Parts: sequence; structure tokens; C-alpha cells
Amino acid sequence: MKTWAYVAYGDDGKRVKGVIVAATESAAAAELRNKGLLTQTLVAQKNRRGAADKSRRLRWRRRSMSADLRAVFMRQMAVLLEAGLTVAQTLETIAGSGAPPQIEQMAQEVRAALLAGDSFSGGLDQAEAGFPPYAICALAAGESSGQLAEVTETLASYFEDGQRERASIANAMIYPAFVAMVALLVALTLMRTVAPEIARLYATMGRDLPVITQVLMAGTDFLFENSAALSVGAIAAAVLAAAALRRPTPRRIWDAFRMRLPLTGRFIKMAAAAQYLRTLAVVIQSRQPVAIGVASAVNVLSIDSFRTAAEAAATGIERGQSLSQALTPLPFIPLVAGHLIGAGEQSGRLGRMVERSAMMVETDLNNARKQVIALLEPVLMVMIGVMVLVIVLAVLLPIFDLQADIMP
Repeated sequence: MKTWAYVAYGDDGKRVKGVIVAATESAAAAELRNKGLLTQTLVAQKNRRGAADKSRRLRWRRRSMSADLRAVFMRQMAVLLEAGLTVAQTLETIAGSGAPPQIEQMAQEVRAALLAGDSFSGGLDQAEAGFPPYAICALAAGESSGQLAEVTETLASYFEDGQRERASIANAMIYPAFVAMVALLVALTLMRTVAPEIARLYATMGRDLPVITQVLMAGTDFLFENSAALSVGAIAAAVLAAAALRRPTPRRIWDAFRMRLPLTGRFIKMAAAAQYLRTLAVVIQSRQPVAIGVASAVNVLSIDSFRTAAEAAATGIERGQSLSQALTPLPFIPLVAGHLIGAGEQSGRLGRMVERSAMMVETDLNNARKQVIALLEPVLMVMIGVMVLVIVLAVLLPIFDLQADIMP
């Protein structure tokens, strides 16, 4: 069996790109015809590295998969695997199910990697669809233990919960963002039309504008006169910052700064604990050794200091420490979670107690997020109200001063 990269046209005239697995070129072309596609080009991949490079070039031309589509894909995998289909059959079904094109193309690429001898988790990682490291680690553990259906079900539920949280945050931001845009537009209009006329009138009278009006007019003029330079500077700063954060030292400095922030640091620790414990729970409940679970969970951590501590915990497990003892020095693991894991070791229900620890941390994280979301809208509205008040004062104070001179 070989992997073929193709470019074809459907019955509706749309151009379609992807990969297909077949023994010969004619068999690949026939399979494409059966799918209702007219082949334009069909190129055999010489080896897996070549296939990966070609797939990467094809993926570069398409939009990356969104978090919502990743949740849909994982739910489809969970349902079909639970129905008794093999992984290859599941991917083939998804590829031809009429799902969004990004999901279908990714399913084809993963199936091609699977038939070429790779694992499902490895093919999904190669597809570079944006699945987080903990999901890849959990899927690899599920494959090795034969519990891939259970793992995909867990991940699907986890992704869907995250999807609902993102939707709630977006809904909370829609109204304040709309009001802020309208207020900013009105402010710019007033400062570019009404304020200059008032300034000219004050100049003819030999009087100075109120300080608040002068400051806002100066700021507005600066933004309009230097808009191009400011835009280029902002883009350059973002590019340089992204490049700098790829280096270890700037990334450590940035992580340390974020960890010192009161609210941000707390959320970073809670998110790291949730991902770490969730991966550990999935691996242990997949009947894998604790050492493998701890080693796999290291890969989900993005903070260098957290990874170093987690690697030390993995070393401690190899040297004979219990899981609760190894996790105690980790700065992001809550003490209550460590106590639950210790109780699980004593009672012989380690996997279940690790899962409860993960659920506890995830619940705390979700509740904290909900509290922030509940406070976000009123705080933003207050900020917008202050901005509108400043703009109104900047426009009305000069008018009131003139009225006081005209009508003493």
C-alpha cells in the first residue's frame, strides 16, 4: 500500500486536496472516481518522511483546525469506536461523512499515517491539527492498553466542556465589546469634528481650552497622524515578542512574570494541575504503570519550571517513591489532591482517586473561570462608562464655559 497526494475536482466544481492510500496509481484514481472526484494530479509519496513533508505543505495552505472542530472530531471518534469500528474504519467513515472539509482532510491524513505503520496518536500528532500534548499522550496510552474508545470519550467530554466555557466567555464579551466600539467611534467623531470648532472659537477669544479637552484632542491627533507608524510598530513588536518567546531565557522570564500576577498566576497553576492530573488519571486507568503515566504527564506542561519539577517527580518514581510522595514538591499540585492520591495508594484505588483529584481541580478551575466571567461584564461596562464620561466632559466643559461668559 502506498500513500498518494491528490488534487481533484468534485461534482460541484470545487477543488479538493488530500491524501489517499492505495496499492497502485490506477487503484487510487478509481477510488477517487468512486467518491465522485475528477483527478487532476496524483503523486506517490516516496516514504513516510516525504508524505509528512507533502502533507505539511498542504496543511500550510489551509486554515488550522479550530478548537470547536477538534471537539467535533473527537466526539465522532468516540461514538464510532464505541460502536465497534476499528480505528482505520472510523477514520474512513469520518473522511466520507460530509463533515467539515478540515475534519475530512485530517481524517484522511491520519488514516494514511495509520496504514503506513504509524499509530493513531502519532498520525494525529503529525497532522498538526492543534491537539494539545496531553491529548496525544492520553491517546497513546489508550492505544497501548486497548482502551482507546474510553480515552476518546473522556477527551471528547473534556473538549466539549472547554467549548462551552469559551462560548460563555465570548457571550459575556459581545455586549461590552459592541458598546466599547460604538463609544470609541462616537468619541473619535466628536474629537475630530466638534472639538476643533470649539478650539477655534476659544482661540479667537484668546482663552485656553480645559485641560481634559486639550489632552484628548492631542491624543486623537497623535493617533490619526501616526496611525501607519503605530500599526507597523505594533506588528513588529508582536513578531519580535513571538520570536523571543521561542528562546528558553525570554520564555522563562515571561513565565516568571505571569506567575507573579495575582489572578493569572493562579489560573496558570490550576490549568497545569488539571492537565497533568487528567493525563495521569487516563494513563493509570488504562492499566499502564505509574512511571509511564508520570513520564507522559510531563509532556503536557508548558512552563519550564513546572516541567523540571515534573521530571524530578518522574525520577523519584523510578527510584521507588510513591506517587503521592513524588507529587508533593510539585508547585502546581494542590495539597488536597496529594492527600487524595495518598489515600488511593493506601486503599488500592489509585486510578480512581487520581481521577477524582483531576475532577476536583477541574471543578475549581471552572468555578474560578465562572466567577471571573460573572465579574467581567460589569467591570467592562464600568470602564466604558468612565471613558464615555471623560469624552462627554471634554466636549461639554468648553460649551459650559462659553455659556457662562455669554449668560453671566
